[in-house]
Amino acid sequence: YFCTHHIRLNAHLHRINRSKTPNCPLCEDVNEMIHHFLFVCPQYDHECHILANALGHKATSLSFLLADVKNV
Repeated sequence: YFCTHHIRLNAHLHRINRSKTPNCPLCEDVNEMIHHFLFVCPQYDHECHILANALGHKATSLSFLLADVKNV
């Protein structure tokens, strides 16, 4: 789902008329896209920290994370 961008994030849901806004429900005026969801949104700070501890610097590489379902 991450690779095709067909995921239940507001940016995609808005494109298919399933969300009123493409924005993140927590962050004002920021589109809820994969990069925001995985790396930026404060709602997932704890999960990002766990991922960084497990994967090191690779945890900041979207292409690495999307290369194999086991990485996420």
